Amino acid sequence: MLKILVIGGPTGSGKSRLALHLALHHQNAMIINADSMQLYDGLKKLSAHPSKEDQKIVPHYLYGCLKASSPPASIASWLNQIKPLLETCQAKNIRPIIVGGTGMYLHSLMFGLSEIPKISDAVKLKIKTLHATKGLSYIYKQLQKNDPDYAAKISAQDTQRILRAYEVFVETKQPFSNFHSENKKLSDTYHFHPLILNPSREDLYEACNKRLENLLSDDLKKEILKCDQTYPKDHIIRKTLGFTQLLSYYKGENTLEDALSLTQQTTRNYIKRQLTWFKNRMLTIEPSEFVASPIEVTDPHSPIMIENIKTSLRNAY
Repeated sequence: MLKILVIGGPTGSGKSRLALHLALHHQNAMIINADSMQLYDGLKKLSAHPSKEDQKIVPHYLYGCLKASSPPASIASWLNQIKPLLETCQAKNIRPIIVGGTGMYLHSLMFGLSEIPKISDAVKLKIKTLHATKGLSYIYKQLQKNDPDYAAKISAQDTQRILRAYEVFVETKQPFSNFHSENKKLSDTYHFHPLILNPSREDLYEACNKRLENLLSDDLKKEILKCDQTYPKDHIIRKTLGFTQLLSYYKGENTLEDALSLTQQTTRNYIKRQLTWFKNRMLTIEPSEFVASPIEVTDPHSPIMIENIKTSLRNAY
């Protein structure tokens, strides 16, 4: 049974560094991205892609694999991308280390896709009103943009399916195809070992502040301005932390001080949501035949804790 190390946690927690450290420890390993923003090639610096040096040391996959012209990333599309990589690992006895902060990717990998949640009355009324005022063709175009996989499967005149799919998207902020993928669970031949990084908020805030200050450069400016020209105005990549604020500064619409302050506040809010999500959905995982008990890592930079992690994994593997 292929044993897969899954490293999750909030931004700034040191996931990539720990993944590289453990990959070197296992020698024959590959690192696979599970961060929705790092899938895109447009903001390698801002979204903290691994360096070229790190990628030479250990093979890294699914970083910068999507371009502006690519269909939007989704849980289902990511699962489809990761499946052949895991099959390769199984065939060649390679240790896969999956790392990222997009919790739903990690959770869906281990447990399959979630059931469709209940649609609120407010969303139903919103879509009904949109249908009455702008017509079915408008909603179908929105569906094509946000869920091209499902839109391609149905007729542009299929009112019931179009409205239902768009209701789900508006309610969940996820494509309807995520919930109807045939790939609901990758395999029962894999065994997952989750490591959940959970440092203090103060440490996370400090790490993100330092990283932001160190990022500022002419290269970052070129990257952000190029991304603004290349990617559509409503593309998900523009939600990368700091993009909107720094773009405004580079265009002369804001001061650097305000851009940094706003980015720091947005980042802190995002970290709070991530901490809550990982605490409620990942640290509470019950062990099973296919998923081990999660290991909580409160200080991923501690040599003692890293050695303890190595020992735990060595015993498990």
